[in-house]
Amino acid sequence: MRKVLQNGMSFANERNIPAVSLRVRYYFLQKFCNNCIGLSKNVLGDFFMSKIKRLLFSDLLMQRTSTQKIAYVAVLTALSVVCNMFFEFKLADTQFSLTICFSAIIGMLIGPLFGFVACFLGDLVGFLYNSGGFMYMPWIGLSMGFVALISGLIMNGFYIKNKFGVYIKILLVALLTFALCTVAINTTAFWLLYNNRKVPFTAYLVTRLFVQGQIWNSLFNYALLFVFYPIILRVKKQVSKNEGVKEKGVKEKAD
Repeated sequence: MRKVLQNGMSFANERNIPAVSLRVRYYFLQKFCNNCIGLSKNVLGDFFMSKIKRLLFSDLLMQRTSTQKIAYVAVLTALSVVCNMFFEFKLADTQFSLTICFSAIIGMLIGPLFGFVACFLGDLVGFLYNSGGFMYMPWIGLSMGFVALISGLIMNGFYIKNKFGVYIKILLVALLTFALCTVAINTTAFWLLYNNRKVPFTAYLVTRLFVQGQIWNSLFNYALLFVFYPIILRVKKQVSKNEGVKEKGVKEKAD
């Protein structure tokens, strides 16, 4: 801007334009530019912050107070603990559990960040309560945390303009969590721990999925997710609608 002023001053001297007039114009031009830059920064900052919040936190939590947020996270963490302690059963050589379905729903309800924490802690506390003499396997808790993380990101961060949008997003959740959590994290960790790379990874993957039955456990959980999450979503919308009506009624009484 100073260089512009110097060039302008020399131009003004050549054209006999009063220097005071040029300085006044420069002053207002500088103020205008600064205001535009400040406004653009505020607008862009608010825009990106709102997008980040929308991506990382669910609508259910963004509308709540800090105390309510802590309560929601605590309740769903306790639900994850209960699921890890009691909702596991065996059928022949296949072990079924509902942790994938529960973890996905938790991530969808409270968002990816809090969902990750709730599901990881749920697996840890559930193991401490009911370890069965086995060693702690942190990759299982990590995989459940990532199930919640991926579910929360997809369900809260993206909008699909389609009447089947919810089911499309659940399908994406199923495909991504199966590839990352069941195959990439859990199967790889067990392969490294128990086989010491003596068995090729592909052979171990096929054995774990189809002989040990992990594919059936995953399909069972994703089928439950397709059934129950749309119902939970309708209940959540109805609860939010009722709360909005109550708040409106309280404001009208106050006025």
